[in-house]
Amino acid sequence: MRHEIRLDENLTLLLFHGSPRSFDDYIYATTSDDELESMLAGYEADVYAGGHTHFQMLRRLGESVVVNAGSVGQPFRRRQEGMMRLSPWAEYCIVSYSDGKLGVELRRAPLDVESLAEMVRTSGMPDAERWAELWTPELVR
Repeated sequence: MRHEIRLDENLTLLLFHGSPRSFDDYIYATTSDDELESMLAGYEADVYAGGHTHFQMLRRLGESVVVNAGSVGQPFRRRQEGMMRLSPWAEYCIVSYSDGKLGVELRRAPLDVESLAEMVRTSGMPDAERWAELWTPELVR
């Protein structure tokens, strides 16, 4: 699923999960330009905004900007090879356009991870305990 927003008569923002091509694609800062161009083939936008990886990212591709807002609920950070850790903050992105100027801001806001873990435990959601354990201090540091 994709959604296009016109920022003005000449500027577009294309939103998607993995890539415009597939919900399951992964776009990283290290994704080659050739691979990224393949994922974006057939779509034209000034700003491409996706998610799926839970890693904040901002990069150029030709005349366009590719951005990943990160994650509010599970912002990942890599601590060591093969090990994923959660960050003790929520991540998001603000895309703005005013007076002919495009703005893209990656932001972070601190989280009370103990309260978040407790909220998850008492939520009644499936696998709540396993999810809450991701927020234990030794994994979040």
